Amino acid sequence: MKILNNLLDSFKAADFEVSEKMSVKELQEKFTKNFGLHLRIYEVGTGFAPPTKYLSNINGVKTNAEGFTIKATWTAKEVQEKFKEAYNLKVRVAFEKEGDKELVPDITKLGDAKRIKNLK
Repeated sequence: MKILNNLLDSFKAADFEVSEKMSVKELQEKFTKNFGLHLRIYEVGTGFAPPTKYLSNINGVKTNAEGFTIKATWTAKEVQEKFKEAYNLKVRVAFEKEGDKELVPDITKLGDAKRIKNLK
């Protein structure tokens, strides 16, 4: 069943390109639409990054990083590491918009997390 789920995840979820020119709001909306989960984006000293900020200017760090594509087969930890590597951003994947107890475990793939959320 796990192999079938991985195969389905590869085709079902519309992967999307992340770019430094995206706003926090745009990225979060696309993430939720594609994966049924929430992406929390943090800004140093303020908690959550404001929805109007662009990825390129969160934390005052200028970046020329190339974009990347988030895939349903990625684990929550892979998502976190990619944002840290590309834009020096702290992000967390969550089942719900608020409440730290609702964070997706690091080893859980996005597709599996969506199925878990649908069972709740």
